[in-house]
Amino acid sequence: MKMLDAILISILIIGCGDDAVEPPEPIVKPGPEPIQHETPDSIPQKMADHFALLQEHMTQEEWNYFLGRVQKTCSGKVPGISSNVNYESSLSENARKVIRLWSGAGKILPNTLNTEENRIIMAGLAMPDVKRVELDSQYRRVLYLKNDYTIVIDVMYRVDNTGIGGGGSHGYHSTLDEYDYHWDKEVHCFAKQAFDAFGDQWSAKFYPRLDAGEFADVEDTRVRLQPTEEDIARLNDFFDNIYIEPHFFGRDNIDLVVLYFEAGANSLLNPEHAHLTASYDDAPQATPEQIAEYNRIHSPDAYDCSE
Repeated sequence: MKMLDAILISILIIGCGDDAVEPPEPIVKPGPEPIQHETPDSIPQKMADHFALLQEHMTQEEWNYFLGRVQKTCSGKVPGISSNVNYESSLSENARKVIRLWSGAGKILPNTLNTEENRIIMAGLAMPDVKRVELDSQYRRVLYLKNDYTIVIDVMYRVDNTGIGGGGSHGYHSTLDEYDYHWDKEVHCFAKQAFDAFGDQWSAKFYPRLDAGEFADVEDTRVRLQPTEEDIARLNDFFDNIYIEPHFFGRDNIDLVVLYFEAGANSLLNPEHAHLTASYDDAPQATPEQIAEYNRIHSPDAYDCSE
């Protein structure tokens, strides 16, 4: 009996000993070190970090070229790298392929670049109640659109010894998400009526005085690009004390504002709406922090073009 107990104890000891033996660690061979190119001094480290994974698909020279191209695109100096990547002789086919994939996934360039125009737009959109920001085609003024409809009327009327110089334009902007045919048509018609009313009332005021010879000694100012101070003073006085805006029957039913400008001087004739416009040269521009935040929201996977 004692012999049997000794044998059982030996088996248990041997079994426990086998369980305690750890299997040998598998041998894992280290992989190749990730490629890490040098970042040119002119390139922000933030940009290099964003595109770090592209380094393995590029040589040092291609890496330098790619980062430089992104930097120039962000500042608006070149039209872009992803848009014409098939024609980039400075990049290999493999590099071009990867760039196309990243671009398609929204990882290259942001929604809004770091150009002067876009900085003005982003700064405007950060203002209270601004729904859209518009720049005129000549880059003279900025409009901060807060209303559903904004009518813009440019007038350029002068009085001189050759006749009544005049001109201008009219148009409107809408910030509505959906097109409303009825009100768009009504606003368009009213914009034209207001512009025509201005011209008709101006002519009725000054043609009789012109015919009477009152302006015989006033030199021809129509050949000038800028109106004189007397021109502007006369126009402001007319707008403040004489001009009667035509009635718009739907005015109480829509959110509408009308801005009148002296086109030659780009001056606002109804200054109570000065908060809705600024000259292009004086308009505030977004800070790097605002640019980064805007692009974080609208294009979160792309480089934000903020240094």
